[in-house]
Amino acid sequence: MKKNWFYRLLLSYLPVFLVMIVAVILIVFVQLSRYSKQEALKANDAFITFLKQSLDASLTNVDELAVDFLNKAAINDFYYNPEKQNDQMLAYQISTDMHRIVLRSDFIDSMYLYRMQDDIVLSYDMLKPRTGFGDQAFIDQIRQADFLNYWWSDVRSYRSFEGLEKYEKVVSLVRKVPLLTGTHGLLVININTDSIQRFVTKVFGDNKSYYAITDRHYELIAGNASHGDEVFVNRVRLPLTSPDSAYTGWHYESGLHGGAALAASSMFSYVGWMTLLIVLLGIGWIIVLTRRNYKPLESIMKSIDAYSLSKTRHLIGGKRDEFRFIQSALDDLVQQSNGFQKQYAEGLVYEYRQRFFDLMYGMTPFGREEWEQTAAALDMRPPYKRFTIAVMEIDRYSEFETKYSREDQNLLKFVLTSMVKEMAGQYRISVWKEWMSADQLGVLFQLPATANSTEGQGAEELCESIRSWVQTHLDFSVTLGISSLAEDYEQLPVAYEAASEALKYKTTLGSNRVIRSCELEQLPKSDLFYNTRLIKSMILGMKNGEEGWRSELDLLFEEIVQARLNRDEIGSLMNYMSFQLHRELGHLPGEIWSEPYASGSLRIEKLLATYDVLDDLKQGAFAFMDDLAAHVAAHRENHSNKELIREVKAYIEQHYNDPDISLVQITDRFGIKYVSQFFKDEIGEKFSEYLARVRIEKAKTLLQETEDSVQEIAARVGYSHSFSFIRMFKRMVGVTPGDYRKEQHSSK
Repeated sequence: MKKNWFYRLLLSYLPVFLVMIVAVILIVFVQLSRYSKQEALKANDAFITFLKQSLDASLTNVDELAVDFLNKAAINDFYYNPEKQNDQMLAYQISTDMHRIVLRSDFIDSMYLYRMQDDIVLSYDMLKPRTGFGDQAFIDQIRQADFLNYWWSDVRSYRSFEGLEKYEKVVSLVRKVPLLTGTHGLLVININTDSIQRFVTKVFGDNKSYYAITDRHYELIAGNASHGDEVFVNRVRLPLTSPDSAYTGWHYESGLHGGAALAASSMFSYVGWMTLLIVLLGIGWIIVLTRRNYKPLESIMKSIDAYSLSKTRHLIGGKRDEFRFIQSALDDLVQQSNGFQKQYAEGLVYEYRQRFFDLMYGMTPFGREEWEQTAAALDMRPPYKRFTIAVMEIDRYSEFETKYSREDQNLLKFVLTSMVKEMAGQYRISVWKEWMSADQLGVLFQLPATANSTEGQGAEELCESIRSWVQTHLDFSVTLGISSLAEDYEQLPVAYEAASEALKYKTTLGSNRVIRSCELEQLPKSDLFYNTRLIKSMILGMKNGEEGWRSELDLLFEEIVQARLNRDEIGSLMNYMSFQLHRELGHLPGEIWSEPYASGSLRIEKLLATYDVLDDLKQGAFAFMDDLAAHVAAHRENHSNKELIREVKAYIEQHYNDPDISLVQITDRFGIKYVSQFFKDEIGEKFSEYLARVRIEKAKTLLQETEDSVQEIAARVGYSHSFSFIRMFKRMVGVTPGDYRKEQHSSK
């Protein structure tokens, strides 16, 4: 007997069973999709928060540049020194500094100073009254505004000249001069909104979600599209996160484009209703199964096939395999979920790094509760006190970059951070470390509350162990600057500044060592006036072809070593040398004073930017000065009468003590026309300056070797009146003749 009914009934119930399984899996699909959406919300919040923090940090760096610029001596002269306010050289120096800041910054588009006293505007390319300045309306607006010491403007249109028709969209940082009251003027720094857009795009790439940064009046600063873009205006947007910046007052908004969100919502609704419909149909089929055996099942299978082909062909490859469809869908959802988890974890890494920057630089105040939560997350010990800051710098970083590929550099930096954490554990010291720049690692040590760590000795021993380990196991070395003990987290910015300042003395103290900030107080003080006079004398000697200029340059570097100058102080001396070179030799022709050398300043700037220890700078300075001396000597050979110059110099050496020696006497003696111009072109200084220099040098010798009075020495070197001699001596030497004699006798 054939079991036709049994097989028919079995074949009738089997499709119902399969349909119910598919319905359950579809419900799981919806739940996983909801979970993925929640993860997307977390990732979106991390993204917009990090975007706000990164942009605020970059704008804060611009503000710090502005404060440093306003603290320069030239700015003080421009606003407060009546004798120099109309000095064209001062205006040129300030304009050059502003131009250099604009060129070096990826953000700054333009900047200018406004002085209220005489209603003058100075930018890097003009000096003119406010009434003829293209940004006059904005200056008038600022003068009426009420703000503390700085203010970020809304998006506005800017032009530097009234006749220009083209405006630029900018946001402006306004700083008062002086910083607290603003009674003397203003500093305005303009940042093009395109620069902000490029910064966001460079850091975050092409983000699929939409984001927008707007000012206080919701005018767009940067985003996926402009307000004028038809797609951006008409498309429905679903904002997920919209924080405000406490620093700039700008609004940040991020979320999903409405089309994608509504499509996903529609799909989930469609799946839910389809699942419910399938379940109801399955119950109905069970009830009427004996009457509708195969036809309802066939209809349902056709619906499943159609759905699979239209919605998930990329998952099942065109094959009608429902189980493969389910497996592929689940794998895809799990992969998406893992991706969101990874993005969330990376967001936390960036967030903690930004917190470290804020803590070290003191940019964002930390509340006690927020600090304790952060410290607890980093496995520090309560009550979260007793800290030391160290800054570790890779020595000769330019060679490090040349020697290793980008991947190897990242690997070695990972080895350094891992080694620091491991060695800190051996000393029972908690540690938080972040790379502050490409070559510097900032490290926060929490010291244990033991008797031998009252002054941070444990951290100093740890730093020495770190330095020794790097020297032994790696092909490069590191230098560490370490601060004194900071009892609480509020003292960390001061401690970080002290550690960074200590590291600057690596130039003269040497690399591959640990430099304690407390050592700096014991270092000798430098005689700045003596060093500047030495530079002037060296340059003048080189210009005149004298042999002793190399000895004076060598003496300058010996003074730097003995005085233990830091990197900033050495940079100031080198910049002064560049200024004096331009002043004395800027009129000479040739490649040294044309592009790309730009008055030699760029070559000196390159030396300052690339040297690691003082020997590197000394070697480069001598090479540069040798090239320059050869150029000056060639110019002197080609454009001067050497024999005549020697005769004139010899005559002055013989008759310097004659009070009546003059330009007329030189003209009559040698038949030279335009004697004053001759001295300026051939010798490099005026006749009166050269004669005074010869007399003063002779007077210095007499003051050292004789006991003659100042009046007698003045007469012996050609001065009829002793007060004229004393005034000239102090102007050229820096002290009076009597004080000079005392100094020389005391040194013996």
